[in-house]
Amino acid sequence: MTVRHYSRCTIDRYKKWVQLFLTQNIASDNKCYNQSEQKEINEYLKFLALKKNVSASTQNQALAALLFYYRFVKNEPMEKLTNVVHAKKKTRIPVVFSRQEVSKIIGNLTGTKKLIAKLLYGTGLRLN
Repeated sequence: MTVRHYSRCTIDRYKKWVQLFLTQNIASDNKCYNQSEQKEINEYLKFLALKKNVSASTQNQALAALLFYYRFVKNEPMEKLTNVVHAKKKTRIPVVFSRQEVSKIIGNLTGTKKLIAKLLYGTGLRLN
């Protein structure tokens, strides 16, 4: 990973995710993996989402660590890992005030604050 110019933080995180995955999925007899890597990875990601309640980006980071492990450490062929599920981020719906609500808010302001609010609303800068 150092040769590939990964940051120290990324290396540490990837190690953490791979260690957690391996401790959860390897039995005490040190069994070798069979053809069920995709299933194990998907189950682990589902575990992270449902039981550990991690965010989609954290889940995707764990997936990236596991994919790196399988590709470059275990030298597994890519065809085996094509159906691994990526987490999707929640779509954030913005809060939008109605014209009446904006009028009430601006109506309760005075002086410079009222002028600033009118300028922001009137010029469309409220979108940012």
